[in-house]
Amino acid sequence: MRLYFMFELFKLLRMLRLKKIMMSSEVMRRFWEHVPVELALAIKFVITITLLSHWIACIWGLIAYLEAGTFGDGLGTSINWISNWYDSSYVEGGLNPIGWNNPIPRYFLCLFWSIQSITSIGYGNIAPVTTAEYGLGKVVLINLVLLSLVSLYASRC
Repeated sequence: MRLYFMFELFKLLRMLRLKKIMMSSEVMRRFWEHVPVELALAIKFVITITLLSHWIACIWGLIAYLEAGTFGDGLGTSINWISNWYDSSYVEGGLNPIGWNNPIPRYFLCLFWSIQSITSIGYGNIAPVTTAEYGLGKVVLINLVLLSLVSLYASRC
C-alpha cells in the first residue's frame, strides 16, 4: 500500500508541465508585455517561494505520517517531530496537530518549519527527530545553499 502511495506522488511531477502551458497562454503573454520586468520577476519569485514552501511542508508532514502510520492518536505517541513538538511546545487551546480532524493546524506547523528552513531562521521549536526527518532537512538546506550560490553566480554574469 505504501509503495502504491509513493508512486502516486510521482504524478505530481506532471505539474512541471504547468509552466510550459502557462507561458504559452495569452494571459501570461500580456502580463509580460504590460508589467515592468522588475515587478514581474518579484511576482515570479514570490510565487516560486510559496510553491516551494508548500511542497516542502507537505513532504515534512508526509514523513511524520509514514513514520507513525496514522494522523490519529498514534501520531503523538510515535517518535517523530510532531510528538516532540507536542511534548515541548503544545499549549492548551493552541495548535493541535494530532488527530484526523486537525489537518489545518498540522499543515500550519509543517509550513512554519518549511519557511523557517527556507529563510534559514530556524527557531528550533520544530526540530527533526528521526533519520528521515534529518535527511529531509539536510536535503532542503543543501539545495537551498546550492540555489543561493547559483543565484549569486548568475547575478555577477
